[in-house]
Amino acid sequence: MMQIILLSRLRIHGETLYKKLGKLYDVVWVGRRFPYSLNFINAPFLLFYEFLCLLRYHNIRIRSQTRIILVHFISLDCLVAFLFKKIFGYKVILYAIGSDVLGVRNAIQQNFLKRALSEADKVLCVNRIIENHVRSMGYKNTAILPTPFLEPNEKNYFGEKEYDIISVGALTPVKAHSLLIQSCRYLDRSTTIAIVGEGPLKSYLTNLARQYENHKILFLGFLPKEKLWIEYQKARVYVHTSIREGIPSSILEAMWFGLPIVSIKSSFTDDLTSLYKFKIFVVEKRSPYLLATTIERVLENYENYEKVINLNKELLQDYIRNWNYKLKLKNNIQGFLVVGTVTDN
Repeated sequence: MMQIILLSRLRIHGETLYKKLGKLYDVVWVGRRFPYSLNFINAPFLLFYEFLCLLRYHNIRIRSQTRIILVHFISLDCLVAFLFKKIFGYKVILYAIGSDVLGVRNAIQQNFLKRALSEADKVLCVNRIIENHVRSMGYKNTAILPTPFLEPNEKNYFGEKEYDIISVGALTPVKAHSLLIQSCRYLDRSTTIAIVGEGPLKSYLTNLARQYENHKILFLGFLPKEKLWIEYQKARVYVHTSIREGIPSSILEAMWFGLPIVSIKSSFTDDLTSLYKFKIFVVEKRSPYLLATTIERVLENYENYEKVINLNKELLQDYIRNWNYKLKLKNNIQGFLVVGTVTDN
């Protein structure tokens, strides 16, 4: 028997991964009550909370179970996982999803990442760029496991289109919503933009939006999935400006609901276009002007993109079938069954 302890505080991606894993294994999710906001002020409390949760699940374990801790997003959470590995013999798998690897900048972060990789039993990466980066740091036991995607339970919206543009993502520097807002300098004044998400940059972004008061820029906050699915259907075009990440689930969801995709060239665009063959409108440079001209072109020709939309829907179905999580997870996790169970230390 095997139990997966999912250590994740990513609200949306964590829930999706939890549901995927739950179809295969006995899974518990630690960290779901705390959205990812770890910093030096609350880090000790959150790490201690996670330690107590892991200890609780360890004490009620079934003796015949093999226990694996899957750390979703490489962060300080690894410290708790590695402590349990050292004391109780747990196996630890890291799941690198984007900025946790590609966003590492200073020497302290680099050293922590190298140490985390060296301690892990395996590292899963959502795309080739992240895997290559991990391998360049000397760690070779990797595998690609792309962004989990759950087909939305369709909530059909039959009203008029309310937004020209919708963009979904946390209001953080890495998502770069400011670039979309700055593109208003070159967009038609009748353009309506809806931004979905919460985060520390909300005040900055709302103040920035006031500089373009002739444009309608709406901040919708965090939305549950069922409401988000409705908002996708109210828009004409999806725009993604993230600096770096794996493969954004929001792009896949937007394709599901038939939106043409405009995206700044980033760590995931090559996989989307060359590996999975999705048809997206890639903006080669991080320029408000180039972004605006691409958006304008897509909006002006919106009615002519039915073939692109239908092709993306077909390719998305292939993505779901080909990257079968049951097969991929078993290939990458099932091997730990032969290792044995955790100890009673």
